[in-house]
Amino acid sequence: MVSIVIPYYNGEMFIEKTIDSCYRQTYSDIEVIIADDHSPNPVPATLLERYPNIKVIRNATNQGFCRNSNIGVSTAQGEYIIVLGQDDVLPSNHIECMIKSFEEDDVVVAYCGYHLIDEHGVDYKTCKNNHNKTEVTMVDLADHSIHTCGLMMRRDAFHQVGGYPENFGNFGEWELWIKMCSIGRIVFNEFTYGLYRRHDKNITNGFQDYDQYVMLYQFHKHCKHL
Repeated sequence: MVSIVIPYYNGEMFIEKTIDSCYRQTYSDIEVIIADDHSPNPVPATLLERYPNIKVIRNATNQGFCRNSNIGVSTAQGEYIIVLGQDDVLPSNHIECMIKSFEEDDVVVAYCGYHLIDEHGVDYKTCKNNHNKTEVTMVDLADHSIHTCGLMMRRDAFHQVGGYPENFGNFGEWELWIKMCSIGRIVFNEFTYGLYRRHDKNITNGFQDYDQYVMLYQFHKHCKHL
């Protein structure tokens, strides 16, 4: 089974297309988990009625991306995990392609390229392998992180390294990949891609805030030290 965990906060504008893409997969053994981070605007009831198998977890207070993602993954039953943005989209054959990267037992993470799409779903830029290698090493991760849209990982490995670190607010992915690389292999899958949606409400837009900028700087310094 593959568990798709969707951290959610006021994502009602695009969540329907995101969930639709999950249930249109050619790979059938999946579960979809929505981790609602105490959103003032919950997932539309009509969408939950259309997909009654969706598991919804709602936090009593706002926890932030990393903690909320960990909460979502903690309930997952799948051997493999995809943490999917609430506004991103997966091609219909995405999981079928990605799971083939795990034929060797020591592979713990598989990532792919992605297409940037706008709020209307128009594809305007292709981002391929940012390391130009079939496999990422710790030396590569000392320079920068990896693409995460559509990324798949082994659930057991995720738990082994403690999941997303929670001491830097919404920042944690880079450290997670460093720790995953310390216990197994991170490989690139060239046969599929994620659709990463850019719009004016992206969480990354908030990184321009001064306090967030300072925390991001501290997080990057921390990751390079690791």
